[in-house]
Amino acid sequence: MLGNPPTVSKPKEKEKPAEIPAWLTDLVHKNFGDDVEVFSGDPTVYFTGDFDGDGVEDIAVIVRTQHPDAHAIDLNYKVINPEGEYYGGFLAKHMSTGDMVRWQERRLIAVIHGAGEKSWKADAPKAKYMMIDLPFTRLYVAKQKYKKKVITVLSMDSDTVASMVYWNGKKYRYEPIGTSAN
Repeated sequence: MLGNPPTVSKPKEKEKPAEIPAWLTDLVHKNFGDDVEVFSGDPTVYFTGDFDGDGVEDIAVIVRTQHPDAHAIDLNYKVINPEGEYYGGFLAKHMSTGDMVRWQERRLIAVIHGAGEKSWKADAPKAKYMMIDLPFTRLYVAKQKYKKKVITVLSMDSDTVASMVYWNGKKYRYEPIGTSAN
């Protein structure tokens, strides 16, 4: 309403970076290679949920590495670029080898699909993915409705766009949701 003084909100306090547990570092090294490290600057560095809808818990970890596909064949994981595919053809095999961004600042998402009772802690996970070139400064898990089902998604905020990555039954898909309020 006109005439009311404007309200000023305090700036958000910067959240402290998460302490990285040794088991998480070991899990990442075992599944993606010793040169992949947990991204230490974020307040939350891993998330669990049933990302592929099979009823078994999965884990997503924010990581960084200079070469996302260096161990893909040896350690049996797939490097994917869901946002690039959404915008038409920026495939992971073309994007993961470039140095467009300093690797130390590059946030990637390593996902392990769980298998059996041990879920993502199983010796032989169901599947593993390294997601590259996703636009996010904040990652969190959310529930969304997809084809009349409620699914678990990785929601992302950046300086410009809010988006999500979800499993459509065959592969991970990227979807912009709107502009970000950051």
